[in-house]
Amino acid sequence: PGKERIEMLVQSIKTTQEPKQAITYGHEALELLKRYPDPKLQADVLINLCASEQFLGEYDNAMGYVQQGYEIAQEAGYKKGSADAMYYFGRNYYYQGVYPQATIYASQARQWYEELKDQVGIARALNTSGLIHWRLGNYPRAMEYLLDSCKIYENLKSLNKQARLGLAYTYNNIGLVYLAMKNYPRARQYFLEAGKIHEILENKWGI
Repeated sequence: PGKERIEMLVQSIKTTQEPKQAITYGHEALELLKRYPDPKLQADVLINLCASEQFLGEYDNAMGYVQQGYEIAQEAGYKKGSADAMYYFGRNYYYQGVYPQATIYASQARQWYEELKDQVGIARALNTSGLIHWRLGNYPRAMEYLLDSCKIYENLKSLNKQARLGLAYTYNNIGLVYLAMKNYPRARQYFLEAGKIHEILENKWGI
């Protein structure tokens, strides 16, 4: 029952739309992991706690969690966890405007996701690279990364909720680049496509 509860909590952390609730789930999972050790699950919990803290703008807390998650994943030989940690390292630096570091981690995450043949991971890493170039004002390069990300999502035979959200956020990001380029009709088109997906998925943060 302990391990099943932990697995359920990990899924809840990933799917809840309330970051504070996700953090509560994460702390409960970490307590249970003291009694039912599982390095891979522990790494997943810590990395997902990082994502929740990032959403709340608590970047120091986020960095602490992802650092722990990365170290545990590395020690356990858990390549997917290590790649996820690299991705969130990159996001943390991106949110704080430290673009050189964000670029390094996004590229490393993408390389590891490619080795794992993790298409959604590759798409997410490309998305981060696209956003970095958008922030730097390098719009053609940003568009290149984001369209590559978009193609991966659109070519997947089946999209779970998280992947569909990823596609919606990618459409939104493409819209941001078109907006920066003052191509308002194209920007509007992509914003509307993103909004449709968020509405279908009842994702209140994206509508």
